[in-house]
Amino acid sequence: MDIREFCENLLKVYEEMSREFSHAQSGNNLQCPSDCGRCCQNPSIEASVLEMLPMALYFHDNNLTDHYLQEIEQSMQTNQFCIGIKNNRCHLYQTRPSICRMFGASAYLDKNRKPQASICKILKETYPEDARKVALDPVEHQLPVMTHWASKLLTLDPGLESPKMHINLALKKAIEKVELYLSYTER
Repeated sequence: MDIREFCENLLKVYEEMSREFSHAQSGNNLQCPSDCGRCCQNPSIEASVLEMLPMALYFHDNNLTDHYLQEIEQSMQTNQFCIGIKNNRCHLYQTRPSICRMFGASAYLDKNRKPQASICKILKETYPEDARKVALDPVEHQLPVMTHWASKLLTLDPGLESPKMHINLALKKAIEKVELYLSYTER
C-alpha cells in the first residue's frame, strides 16, 4: 500500500472514531467546553509516526511542510506543547491523531477486562452529575473503549501502536517519511 492509500484508509477510521466518541460525549452531556483546549497543552501527549502521516501528507499537498518544520523546531526549543494548538483551538483538527479523537470521555478495560470510565478532569468539573452517572456505568452510557479502537487502527498497520513519542517529534518524523517517500514516487 502506498502512503496516500494508507493515509486515506487511516482517515476513514479516524472519521468513524470521531463520530463514535463525539456521539458518546454529546449523548452523555459531556461536550468539551468550546474555549478549553487544556488537553492539547499536556506536555506528555504522545503519538506514533504513522498516526501523524495524514497531517504530514496534508502539509506536503498544501506546500506547508517548511512552515511546520520551522514551527516544530521552535516548539522543541521553547517546550511548546502540540504545534496544532492556537488560541486554545486545534487548527489541524481534520488530521489530528487518534489520541486527540479519543480524549474527553471514553472507557478503558481494567485488569478484569471490565470497562471503566476515563473522563477528563475539566468535564468532571463542568458537568459533575453527568460525569458521576457515566462513571458508575460506562457500558450503559455507551462509552467507546479506547483499546477496541486501538486494535482497529492496528489492522491498518501494526506500527501504529509503537513507538510512541512526543506529538511534535512524531509529526517531524512523519513529515520526513512523507517527503522521502514522495520524492521517490512522484518523480
